[in-house]
Amino acid sequence: MTPEEKIERAWQLLNKEMKGQSLSDRLAHLSWLLLLKYIDNYDVVLKSTSQHDGKFYTPILESNYCWSTWVPKALSTSCVDGKEIVEFLRNDLFTYLALPRAISSKLKIHDTLCSIFGWKEIPICDAPNILREMLFLIDDINFFDLEHQYAIASLYEGYIQDMEISVTSARDFFTPREIKNTMLKMLKPQQNQTFFDPACGTGGMLIEAYEYIKSHHGQKASQSMLLFGQALDSTGALISAINMASIGKPVEHIYHGDMLQGYPDHFPKGFDYVLANPPFGIIKDEQARKNPFFKTLYYEPLLLQSFIDAISEEGGTSSVIVSITTLTRDIAAFVDVRERLLTECDLLMVIVLPPGVFAPHTDVRTSILFFRKPGPTRETFYYNACPSEESLKYEHPLLDQYLSQAVEACGKWQQYRISGKGRPESIENSWIETFNNETFRENKYRLGTHCSYVPMEEPLLPEAPIDILLEYNHRFYHTVDNLSLPVELTSQLLKYSQEFHQQLSAFHKDIE
Repeated sequence: MTPEEKIERAWQLLNKEMKGQSLSDRLAHLSWLLLLKYIDNYDVVLKSTSQHDGKFYTPILESNYCWSTWVPKALSTSCVDGKEIVEFLRNDLFTYLALPRAISSKLKIHDTLCSIFGWKEIPICDAPNILREMLFLIDDINFFDLEHQYAIASLYEGYIQDMEISVTSARDFFTPREIKNTMLKMLKPQQNQTFFDPACGTGGMLIEAYEYIKSHHGQKASQSMLLFGQALDSTGALISAINMASIGKPVEHIYHGDMLQGYPDHFPKGFDYVLANPPFGIIKDEQARKNPFFKTLYYEPLLLQSFIDAISEEGGTSSVIVSITTLTRDIAAFVDVRERLLTECDLLMVIVLPPGVFAPHTDVRTSILFFRKPGPTRETFYYNACPSEESLKYEHPLLDQYLSQAVEACGKWQQYRISGKGRPESIENSWIETFNNETFRENKYRLGTHCSYVPMEEPLLPEAPIDILLEYNHRFYHTVDNLSLPVELTSQLLKYSQEFHQQLSAFHKDIE
């Protein structure tokens, strides 16, 4: 059997035996099997390199937990009770992989393993015979053989597409290829640079970046680029890790965790390019809300702040998707991060995406922000990629056409910003905003507000008490230079206090 046939056979076995579970869980199962096999292959490479250099080598994993130790035992005829394999995996191996290890320059992969296996119960096929057959099939896979890499990459592309189509499995993993291509065409990334996706899902954005560099700068350039990803879901981290291994990239550059709580120490402190399609909505993790800049229950402003911090101070560039209301919401956290965006960064372009591009997974209206450091912003080019306001699901034939027109218009604007010559005029479906700090401050740094399809206010969720308190503080702070008479100020404070108690009561009713 070819490598492709072996992996496909293992996938078929999983689909048959675990058909009651989601596609993402099934793909996570296949991924952890392949990840453990990758570590076995990686160990051989590191050991060979150390011996060549005359250095002592310490294996990545302790002997009992190495693939080359436990898999032959599991496949041997002496292993009568197949349930022992399942128990070893669930109660022994996974527990071991979840433990933090000593940090060393060559064992950064321990951080990845700990982050993945320490957060979620990993799906395991409970049928010992099926598990044995999958181990037998995967045992011959070599991640450092190009034929095997191509087989894994090709198969995973199809598996992920199937998962994205499934509403129940896609969750945070879905970004249409047309959107990813548009973001990269706007970025026009160069070779020998670092790329980071802080909400990488299955690693699709990083794979597209790799393909872009390969097609524009050649195979050699694609091999020298550095890709980093952080997944909010351990399933996404597993799949991302295999995606990276399939193109010859280090698995230790993938990490499972919430970027709001930081990323691993071995990641660069500033990236050349940050690309992301982050989650929208409310934060449930209490620890993730302990942010030094501001606190809020909303992901969007906190993540946008993280993207600003993640790009290099020396020309770092970002292309990220945000909800359309991130541009206009009056809640203090949104206002503050827009102020940082406009003053610390140069917001070059905004593409307003058509409605429905992420359907059926979400109907939230979105836009792509394109910004770089250093700031401040001088002028921003806006383009509405769907003038008819028609809902365009990701496979709609007009979507690619509209996005291509957006890229063409943005390309002319980029040429002007680089050369300073030939300033393009506003064309149909586009407009230019000139940044003035005082004017924007008075308008709470709202962006694109003069166009009807960018709403002035569109609450996505009930405001939480912490957001109401910050909004009160924000109103007071921005009027402190022009205080009213004491009696008027007292009246205003009583009014805001009454608003707060009313909204607090409403919030408690919503969560009961």
